Amino acid sequence: VNNNAMTGELPRALNPPRLQSLVLYANAFSGSLPTEFRAPALQYLEISDNKFTGPLPSAIGDSNELLQLVVSRNNLTGSFPTSWSQLKNLQQLWTFNNAIRGPLPESWS
Repeated sequence: VNNNAMTGELPRALNPPRLQSLVLYANAFSGSLPTEFRAPALQYLEISDNKFTGPLPSAIGDSNELLQLVVSRNNLTGSFPTSWSQLKNLQQLWTFNNAIRGPLPESWS
């Protein structure tokens, strides 16, 4: 659903057990990201170019199949959750143009 000028907030709980790809690129979604994000089959998450605010959800660390995570050009803050060290299959992480601070998880080094 990219480039559709969609607005509003995502639900606080997002639990699609078979979802493999979620692309919300270049819309006008706002608010914080779901704190209860359980998508164990997720491989690709692209939410850049929106108006999301707040911290990166630690629950994303439970998406063990995640290969690509793109959260660039939002208003995200805070640091990388320690639970993200479980993302052993992650190949690409794009976070530019946010206010994310702090070190990457140690297991990524």
